Amino acid sequence: MKGILLCAGHGTRMQPFTFSLPKPLLPVMNRPLIDHAIDKFQAAGIQEIGLVINPAQQAIADHINTVYKDKKIELLVQREPLGIAHALRSAQDFIGEETFALLLGDNLLTGPLRALVQSAVDGKSSLLLKRVPNPQEFGVALVDKKQDRILKLEEKPSVPKSDLAVMGAYVFQPAIFEAINAIQPSGRGEYEITDAIQWLIDHDHPVTYRETMLPIFDVGTHSRWLEANTWMMAEHGRGEVSIGRNARVEGCVFFGNVHVGDNCVLENVVIGPNVSLQNGCVVKECRIENSILLAGAAVHTRQSIRDSILGQGSVIKGDMIRGKVRCILGDKSVYELYEQESDI
Repeated sequence: MKGILLCAGHGTRMQPFTFSLPKPLLPVMNRPLIDHAIDKFQAAGIQEIGLVINPAQQAIADHINTVYKDKKIELLVQREPLGIAHALRSAQDFIGEETFALLLGDNLLTGPLRALVQSAVDGKSSLLLKRVPNPQEFGVALVDKKQDRILKLEEKPSVPKSDLAVMGAYVFQPAIFEAINAIQPSGRGEYEITDAIQWLIDHDHPVTYRETMLPIFDVGTHSRWLEANTWMMAEHGRGEVSIGRNARVEGCVFFGNVHVGDNCVLENVVIGPNVSLQNGCVVKECRIENSILLAGAAVHTRQSIRDSILGQGSVIKGDMIRGKVRCILGDKSVYELYEQESDI
């Protein structure tokens, strides 16, 4: 079985960070999203993987060619942003006549893929579903539990008939490409994967499902990025403090689940829990928790920083007499704090 990872989206909701870094390379627990997805494939026994990217995502190509140069990972290009099903069509020659697993590059699965893979037997396709409190924001599946199959899919219904949402993990038979070639663009001008799956159902191709109770994070907003990072560190960190190579740490207090990259400088900092610092960060004199600092970010302040994301090369400096700091700071930005004097 092969794997397909779709990474060709432009990540506009994750700006300003995606101005300089494709969304699939945004770090969770100090590792890019696509690395977590590749781990899921490999743990399920899937070693041959195709990554669908857009022509502007050279950074993803560089990452794959550097980190996975000895792995069977092939880069495929979607030339136009015409939806998930259209992106998948770019992988048809790579897949050939094989069954394959599909993941979305901006989703973070927290559970294994093996059960989903094993469910796709006897020519079946299979979808990962999860009960959600807001099904109107998802593709929703109506299922027949007795026959273990999906009856109908609805894309973001205003009045949902189910709370089982499609969670961006699939196993397909090659017939999915026949479906993609048969459907028309939706009202928003995209080829929807839900329409292609519904075509399979309508044409008597069996589609089953597996339901998960574990969290799945669509890292599509800043708050969900922080939420994913916090959950992953709390779940897998086990109170771990990880210090990278050539890091200098002086007079610091750690509260578990802290990842510090290479060549960082930490002086007189109370740090954690759930803080990720990429390589080359400089943090002095502050208290910081539940935050992500991208490469080369710096904090020079005596303030308390929490629930924040600092872009590459960004800086927080200065002081206030009181208050805590929470911010989303783009690359190479400067946020200077000061206490304004009263005019009274």
